[in-house]
Amino acid sequence: MQRNIVETVLGAIVLLVAGLFLVFFSKTTDIRPSSGYELTAAFSKIDGLDSGSPVKISGVKVGQVLDFKLDHQNFRAIVRMNIQDGIKLPKDTAAVIASSGLLDGKFMTLEPGADEEFL
Repeated sequence: MQRNIVETVLGAIVLLVAGLFLVFFSKTTDIRPSSGYELTAAFSKIDGLDSGSPVKISGVKVGQVLDFKLDHQNFRAIVRMNIQDGIKLPKDTAAVIASSGLLDGKFMTLEPGADEEFL
């Protein structure tokens, strides 16, 4: 009888730790549906950029890369990204693929221009 109680308590502890891990994982990742608006940008090369990569302005995350595809007419990579609501970007904003280090992946950085019309 003593052994069954110990096994039951250990099982409950394992389930509790697994539940805490799932809560931590869901809070620290960007799995939740994102609100905002979509932008597309065309590049000749997107080596190392992945779906879900962050989109940043001045080092601050303002969105994420949704996906990318090949334009069959001019063979350029079309990157689709989601930008948070409330961020107005001028029409002449430049999109650049940057790297944060040797071991980290790449991310998209937006460099706003000076145009008075917005995207």
